[in-house]
Order: sequence, then C-alpha cells, then structure tokens
Amino acid sequence: MKWIAGFILLLIAAMLLVTYSTPVVDYNHADSTASQPAALTPNIFNLHLSSPTRAYFGQNITLFANLTYGFTNYSLTIFISGYNLSGLGPQPYYHFYNATAGNFNQSIVMPNSNGTVTIFAEAQASGTNGYVNATASVSIQVMYPMTLNALISNPSGIPIRNTTVNFEIDGVSLGTKVVAKIAPYSSTQVSIEVIPPQLSTGTHTLSILVNNPSAKVDGQTSYSSQFYYGTPPDFTWIYYVAAAVVAFMAFMVLIAGSRPRNLPRKPKWKK
Repeated sequence: MKWIAGFILLLIAAMLLVTYSTPVVDYNHADSTASQPAALTPNIFNLHLSSPTRAYFGQNITLFANLTYGFTNYSLTIFISGYNLSGLGPQPYYHFYNATAGNFNQSIVMPNSNGTVTIFAEAQASGTNGYVNATASVSIQVMYPMTLNALISNPSGIPIRNTTVNFEIDGVSLGTKVVAKIAPYSSTQVSIEVIPPQLSTGTHTLSILVNNPSAKVDGQTSYSSQFYYGTPPDFTWIYYVAAAVVAFMAFMVLIAGSRPRNLPRKPKWKK
C-alpha cells in the first residue's frame, strides 16, 4: 500500500510541474514586435473622374479616370446612361485594365439630342489585404450647338497663310479656327460650332479677331457687335403714358375754349 501511495504522490507532483512550466499567453496584450498586415482604411482607395460638364451634339469629349497609386491589377469599368443615346459613340460600355498604373482616359462622342448623359465608373485594385473598390459618376449636359460665322478677306496681292480666327463673347474665348491659306483679293468663310455660353440676361459683345493684320474681318482687323440675351424689357407702357398725357392736354384745351365768359360790361361813360 505504501508503494501505491508513493506512486500517487509522484503522479500529482508531475502534473503540478507540467502545469506551472507551460507559458501563459495573454491574448489581450499581443506581442507588438510581431509582423502584422496593414489594415486598409475605407478611403485609402479613391476614383476621380474628370470631364466637361457641358457639351454640344456630337462633340468628342475625353473622360479621364485617376485611381489611387500604390496598388496593382487596376481594373475600371464605365457605364454610360441617358434618356436618348442616339449617336453616342463608339459604345456605352468600356473596360480597362493595367497591372501597375491606375490612370485611364477614353474619348466619347456625345449623342445627338438634348439631355443629360450620366457616366458611372467602378474601379477595383489589389491591395495588401485583398481587393479594394471605389465608384464615382459625372453628369454632362448635352445641348444644341451654336454656330459662329465670320467672313475673312485678303485685300492684298499675296496669299495669307495660317490665319487664326478667334471668337469671343465679353472677352472670353469661345473657340478658334486656323485658316491655312487665303488667296489674294479673295475671302473665305470661317465657321465653328461651340457650346452655347451661360450668359446672364442683358447686353453682350461678340468679337471676332485675327492674328494677322493683313487679314480683315468686315474690312477691319477686328469686329465686334452687341446683342441682347434674354427677353428684352417691355417699354410699351411709355407710349400709353404719352398718349394719356396728350389726351389730357387736349381735354384741357377743349374745356378752356368752351368756358362761358361772364366779363363785366364796360361803362358807357368810359371811352
């Protein structure tokens, strides 16, 4: 019996020794020296779209997409929507991929109808913790173009080459056109299509300028003309007021002419 009791005591001592020799792990205080993967914050990956906000029928615009650098396997998908996309080109859907860079651009022909075109883009890339995503959208107002015309003449006996014609409204350039050659003693018509400017109601100045003093616009080196944008003010009330004044004056004259004259008679003894 003694040897059994001794065996039990020996077994208990061994168990206590194993228990106190095992290291205790504190999961609430992890080792800060261990290598930990960097956690991505929600806004670390961004997509920025850039394009004109206004365009005219059939205008060829360029859409730029820029993604946050420092990632890999960049993927971008673009969807174009609108009420009437007739004439949109070449397609309403695009997909791009680049293993190392996140800068993309795409030329898009605007449709042939008034309305708003919305471009939605979804991007994806590979990060240290897996894939990251971002979305963005832009809207473009499509409108009927405004056509500007100018008659450029060459009154000299030698040809004029590479003449730049600049169209301005209130000093702001709307567009330019280069005329390769104007023959001696001849004229050529220059036309450009531009986006209708956002003008305030009132009087504005259209100017046409050429960079070559030998070329003439309406016989001058520059041409300007004023126009009124919006509904002109109605001044017809002035005519009604004037008519009322004339009628009142005529009435007063008539009353003065028909008034009875009860003047005292002149005494007979006065000569």
